[in-house]
Amino acid sequence: MTQQKSQQAPKGETSARQIPCARCGKPTLFTSENPYRPFCSERCKLIDLGNWADGRYNIPINNPTDSPTDNPTEANESDDVDNQEQTSNQSED
Repeated sequence: MTQQKSQQAPKGETSARQIPCARCGKPTLFTSENPYRPFCSERCKLIDLGNWADGRYNIPINNPTDSPTDNPTEANESDDVDNQEQTSNQSED
């Protein structure tokens, strides 16, 4: 198992942020010196990769057919209402 050498900021780098590991929550530095960032170790990085590969994680998507504006019947009905309002406003003039 590979461990990060130090939790101290390397010389010349003053703004190292300590963050929780994205996998286990262990404090780790988010710097260019940590090749596993945002993970604390290669182990956590590989576990996370394996979870993506196994389909345990997913990114939700919006199905375009779920959008109310994609339903032509509903869109036509709202257009009819708008057209009726415009016609009644014009007849009042």
